[in-house]
Amino acid sequence: MNENTNLTNQITVILIALACVKLASLAPAQTYTVIKSFGVLTNITGWHPSAALAQAPDGTLYGTTYDGEGAVAGTVFKINSDGTGSPC
Repeated sequence: MNENTNLTNQITVILIALACVKLASLAPAQTYTVIKSFGVLTNITGWHPSAALAQAPDGTLYGTTYDGEGAVAGTVFKINSDGTGSPC
């Protein structure tokens, strides 16, 4: 009787695992869109984003870079909820 219980438990675990895999495959995939690139060729006002973004109550994201071209020693930037943004 104990062997039957163990086999039943093993089958149950396998079926639950298969159900989880199936449910995960049905979930919609997340997609990401680059809304701002930092680097020498893309933005002379700042590159090397640093630290985490801070989110304002209105959804606007604020961040910083610690480097830039020439005399620019980085910048503070914002990204609006619609993806637009600019240096502050």
